Amino acid sequence: MIEPSLQIGGGNWANKSDKLLGYHKDGANFYADELTFSRNSLGSYTDANGLVQTMPYNLLQQSNTFDTTWLSNGTTETSGQSGYDGSNNAWLLQRNDGLARFVYQTISVTNTSTFSVYAKAGNVNWIYFNNGSGASVYFDLLNGAVGSITGGNTASIQSVGNGWYRCSAILTNGSENRIYPAISNNVVSGLVGANIYIQDAQLNQGSTALPYFATTTRLNLARVDYKDNVNGSLLLEPQRTNLVTYSEQFDNAAWNKSNVTITANATTSPDGTQNADKLVEDSANSTHFTSLNNIFTADGSLRAWSLFVKEGERRYIFITNVTTINNDINCIVFDTRDGVFTNTNNPTYIVTRNVQALQNGWYRIDFTSAVNSAAYDNFYIGISSTSTMSGASYLGDGTSGIYIYGAQLEQSSYATSYIKSEGAATTRLQDSCSMTGISDKIGQTEGTLFAEISRIGFPSSSNQTLISINDGTSNNRIRMLTTAGDDIRFLFQLNGNNVQYDATTGSGQISDINQRLKIAIAYKSGDIAIYINGVLFNASSNTLTFSAALSVYDALDGTSGLNIQSSILYTTRLTNAELAALTTL
Repeated sequence: MIEPSLQIGGGNWANKSDKLLGYHKDGANFYADELTFSRNSLGSYTDANGLVQTMPYNLLQQSNTFDTTWLSNGTTETSGQSGYDGSNNAWLLQRNDGLARFVYQTISVTNTSTFSVYAKAGNVNWIYFNNGSGASVYFDLLNGAVGSITGGNTASIQSVGNGWYRCSAILTNGSENRIYPAISNNVVSGLVGANIYIQDAQLNQGSTALPYFATTTRLNLARVDYKDNVNGSLLLEPQRTNLVTYSEQFDNAAWNKSNVTITANATTSPDGTQNADKLVEDSANSTHFTSLNNIFTADGSLRAWSLFVKEGERRYIFITNVTTINNDINCIVFDTRDGVFTNTNNPTYIVTRNVQALQNGWYRIDFTSAVNSAAYDNFYIGISSTSTMSGASYLGDGTSGIYIYGAQLEQSSYATSYIKSEGAATTRLQDSCSMTGISDKIGQTEGTLFAEISRIGFPSSSNQTLISINDGTSNNRIRMLTTAGDDIRFLFQLNGNNVQYDATTGSGQISDINQRLKIAIAYKSGDIAIYINGVLFNASSNTLTFSAALSVYDALDGTSGLNIQSSILYTTRLTNAELAALTTL
């Protein structure tokens, strides 16, 4: 088979600033192109270690550009210094007078977070962190030691060679992340021109400094998800809102408690930090649950409930949206030991249910339901003593429980990736990506567009682009797009006119929301073919001549969702035999 002009993914995903690197091959050489990515909000993904992470998890903007987004309080920041990583990307941070001067960013966080920066001694040997509210820590950059700490915080320092250290501190209850050149273990003023070297700052949630993640705009970063693919796949999702106001803090008063208590931060959560809660039964002979009530206005729309769960002393957990506990209507019971649903009688109104196995005994479970009355607008999480709802009422022992994390409720026909909330309903904006100015990589008179995808869920509306090559307008383009059901359309447009329009892939062909699909669209005037999973779907002899150059690659400009495992462009029309081989699972 001939070499592709552009290959995106297939094990070659790499984030770089607000771009995602794609790779195209010319003979034996690979060249990097950049997909421009857009979301403008935080999003989660499953990393290569099986942990659920926030993208980007570094909450700072311009994490290594200290003279841009960072605010200066009487300091000068000079770039181009020799860094800890062998680059010239470090900075000299110098005070302009003898006062306590610093550089900082204002980022307010409500949960435990860790601030870190790589640092090296300059003409002073100390660096000082402060959160703007009295919590602070000193680090000795000559001896590699933590100095004095105030505000009940913890800190650590790690040598990375050549006099450089990574300094990390938990600075709670503050909104500013300040970096000072310090004179000694408890003095930050008194030497005009005091300086140190700094590089690669980070603020991440949790009590441990995560591996450094570079940011520029911070939010416009792609999510490469490893949940179903060891090489990673590009996660593109529609806008969704988590209606649960406290998705992790089950001890908050927003969650009602009935014959249970909540032990906060009882174990390591799916994100790798100790911030998962434990639902603990009391000694009553009754139902044991926590709940949110009257979360939305019931209107018959599909909604998805999801939760991360892990076995404790108890193994069976139930989720329901109905106030009548012990009733199988709109409920699921899950065995956290064996990882299976145990009430399999398909309770009324439940449309789908799914389970995702994670690391360290965690599972993410979800169900979707058509909510038809106000009796079903709740989120109940409870313990069952047996594998059915008949065991939801029992005599508790006062100590046994089960671990929970990350509750989510969204108006959707399927559960999307986790959206963290901390006091209000929280929205993750839609993902999209594109690559422009690539006319030389797109066949203008003939070519092939290939995509390997897995559907995250059914599209919520029709005519939303999954993948497209186009001229930057809707006049000349080849598209894979959604229907209002569970199928995919294929559209060829020349100068604004439909040339080939296959309405659907066929009823039931894409029946599993996680089904893996390999799709190839081969085009040449008089010789069009579409292959899906190794089989010819349709062919046409229609004339095909574009009136403007195709120069743009787009993915997900609408509201559907998918994982792109890989996408490939060829500047020639592959043979049918090559198309069959390319798309065979």
